[in-house]
Amino acid sequence: LLYTMGFFSIVSNTLVTALMVVMGYTVDKSWLMNCSSGCWPMLLGLIAYQCARDPDTVRGFPCPVQNRYYPWLLVLLFSIFGGVAFDAIFGVLCGYALAWG
Repeated sequence: LLYTMGFFSIVSNTLVTALMVVMGYTVDKSWLMNCSSGCWPMLLGLIAYQCARDPDTVRGFPCPVQNRYYPWLLVLLFSIFGGVAFDAIFGVLCGYALAWG
């Protein structure tokens, strides 16, 4: 479990930092001030890993949601409430990468 959590944390934070540096030097300098927020990328990576292992199970959200859509629903909610959550997107992608690769 520690290896998995460390993997999600290091890889997702590295990808977010790299994206922000590229966007900061190509689009606008204000992108350099964005960063990863807390442990959500790691937790979303663990959720995506678990959901990728059992994609047909239904989770009870406010409405029933299949596991294959559940991590993306959480990313959508984070993006609605706080802007585009690149760190959450990379956390989910890392979870799927570990589960499938």
